[in-house]
Amino acid sequence: MSRRIHLKKKFIIFNKKKGNILLLSLLFLFISIILSLYFINSKISPGLMEYAEIQAKKFVTLLINSAVTESIGEDLEADSLFLITKDSNGEIRSIDLDPVKVNRLLSNTTNSIQVNLQHIEKGEIDKLTLMDDTLKDYDPKELKKGVIGNIPTGVIFNNALLSNLGPKFPIRLKIMGDIITNIKTKVTNYGINNAVVEVSIQVDVTTQAILPFSSKVIKVSSDIPLTIKLMQGNVPSYYFGDRVLQ
Repeated sequence: MSRRIHLKKKFIIFNKKKGNILLLSLLFLFISIILSLYFINSKISPGLMEYAEIQAKKFVTLLINSAVTESIGEDLEADSLFLITKDSNGEIRSIDLDPVKVNRLLSNTTNSIQVNLQHIEKGEIDKLTLMDDTLKDYDPKELKKGVIGNIPTGVIFNNALLSNLGPKFPIRLKIMGDIITNIKTKVTNYGINNAVVEVSIQVDVTTQAILPFSSKVIKVSSDIPLTIKLMQGNVPSYYFGDRVLQ
């Protein structure tokens, strides 16, 4: 009887030790996970997100440039944006922008960017309406997954030899908010009674760069020149919209 009791006590002590070891192992694992997540968020994540932001801005800028080029090339010549009023002697009295053509250009550009970003987000590259060579440097197989690029963890070391080491994290995009397009004009005096008129389109796109463990909302702003025109006149001054040029 005493031997059975002794064996039972040993068995209980063994189970307690085993339970304590398991508990300590779980606690150690939990602490390791917490420390790993902290290290990723504080050390690795910022470096990778900075790289992802650069790649996202580069990609969105390509889409913007393609959209503007496509919108102009379809049925609109940049020089036709001007409305020039002359007097009976053929001298320039006023210069303005054609509101109908400007609105069509802005609308087409905005729609093209939005639609193509949505297709990229879903991996529907067959539905993209971009210039033929816009995405020539990107992998079609990755784009079909909604991935615009992959970041090797080695880039955080800022070393060319280590930049391709480690696992790679995919970069994805998601549209955030509205796409804003505007026409910008710049008028510069040139000689006597002449001026150089520069017209560009400003595009602001808010998107989200997404990594497996973090994301960041970024704003991409781009100014694309549309046309530069030299306006000549023999009058003392003339108008561009509501601006008087001397």
